[in-house]
Amino acid sequence: MKCPYAIEPHQIQGGDFIHIFPVVQWLVKRVFERRADIGDFNRAYTLNQYEKQFAERINPVKDQPTISLKQNVEAIRVKFLEKKNRSIKKISCRFTIDLNVVIDVWIIKQND
Repeated sequence: MKCPYAIEPHQIQGGDFIHIFPVVQWLVKRVFERRADIGDFNRAYTLNQYEKQFAERINPVKDQPTISLKQNVEAIRVKFLEKKNRSIKKISCRFTIDLNVVIDVWIIKQND
C-alpha cells in the first residue's frame, strides 16, 4: 500500500504505540481520501445516468424557439379562457332543470 512508515509485526503485537500511531494516521487519511474519490465517482456516474435517462424530456424544452413576452401572455390568456368557458358550460349543463319535470314533481307531492 506504499506506506511511508515501516513497522514490524512484533511492534503491533507488543503495543509499541509510538511507532504504530503514524501508520494508523496514514491509514485513516487514506480511507478519507478514498471515500472522497468514490463519492465523487458515484456522483458523476449518477448524474451521467440521470442525463441519459431524462435527456429527451429536458432537452426539447431548451430547443424550442423563444417567444416574446407579449405572445406568451396572450397564449396563456387564450388557454385560460378556453378552460374557463369549458368549465362554465359543464356546470350550466349539469344543473339545467326542465320546468315540466319540476311541475310534475310538485303535483305528485301535493297529491300525497
